[in-house]
Amino acid sequence: MFQLIYNKIPLRFTMIFLILLGLYLLLPIQSVSADSHASNDSGSGLSYLFAVFMVIWIFFFGYTFFLTRRIKEMKNEVDFLKEELAKKE
Repeated sequence: MFQLIYNKIPLRFTMIFLILLGLYLLLPIQSVSADSHASNDSGSGLSYLFAVFMVIWIFFFGYTFFLTRRIKEMKNEVDFLKEELAKKE
């Protein structure tokens, strides 16, 4: 029989993975040039923007995948309950 209460452990692992991926993408970008302590490049913020953009899209697709999987499980559970109800009648 299907679980009526959904286990939230995969969602927690997904969130931890996305946080670690975001940190991995953001932290190596901070580089110090040999001439100065901070880069005065006008495009230096674009790398951060790209990293955040990627993390948001990964989160979006991960959440969409999670929702579609959960909806499929719920449909299977409804079908199972309909069959059980039909057997009792």
